[in-house]
Amino acid sequence: MTLTKKIKYSQIISLLNYFLLFALLIVSALQTSVPKEAYQEMILSVTLLLLLPGLLKGSLRAHIWLCFIILWYFTYAVVGVFLTTGAIVESLIAASTVIIFISSMMNVHWQKKSGSPV
Repeated sequence: MTLTKKIKYSQIISLLNYFLLFALLIVSALQTSVPKEAYQEMILSVTLLLLLPGLLKGSLRAHIWLCFIILWYFTYAVVGVFLTTGAIVESLIAASTVIIFISSMMNVHWQKKSGSPV
């Protein structure tokens, strides 16, 4: 597999899981009965939208920032999994953040290897 195909596939996987994470955060916010938690999850989902233009362009800088930002989402998801004793939505959020992190990290690695400017 060529380097450009790897970059393209990693971008597709990142974007698909990015939208899945966004949808899961909204579903999780709608399921909760505590207004404070719903408010936090809505802020998390809106904050995630800040990177969308760069991700749609395939920007290296956007993927670098996504790798940093998604770690907070992962921490939030893992705490949610432990507090809800493994609820399915929280588990899917945690899995989605792991996939986003790995695919974005590999995208950054492959774009750097191909000589793409930041």
